[in-house]
Amino acid sequence: MANVGFTLRLMRAVILALVAGFAGISSHLYAGGLLPSVTTLLVLFSLSVVVYAALLGRPAAPGLVVLLTVGGQFASHTAISLLAGHQGDRREGFLGNDLGGWIHEFEHLIDDALGENSLMTASHLVASLVVGLWLAAGERALF
Repeated sequence: MANVGFTLRLMRAVILALVAGFAGISSHLYAGGLLPSVTTLLVLFSLSVVVYAALLGRPAAPGLVVLLTVGGQFASHTAISLLAGHQGDRREGFLGNDLGGWIHEFEHLIDDALGENSLMTASHLVASLVVGLWLAAGERALF
């Protein structure tokens, strides 16, 4: 397959970053999460665009689009959770903790997602799969 031009690659990366970021932020807020600063959100968005642009140099298979959508949603939700925390946390955000603190908080997020919030986790997974399939259909129509 032929390489994709820079403008089209960037456009596809921005769209995917917007969709995955919106899904991650909305699920985080729905779960009682707090948001980091606008600057932090813009840095996370920019990093997403760079990663996606690096991976979207050619037309993407539907599985890759779904994987990037689900993975991006998970990554953005996790990053925001670690950086800003949730309402009722003993502190707002975990940036600045030592590595042990980060690992503890990540383990807490996994336990929470697979425990009392497992239904919400499953619904977000299904929603991000559906959105990924929708984006894959758009990718197929584009190429």
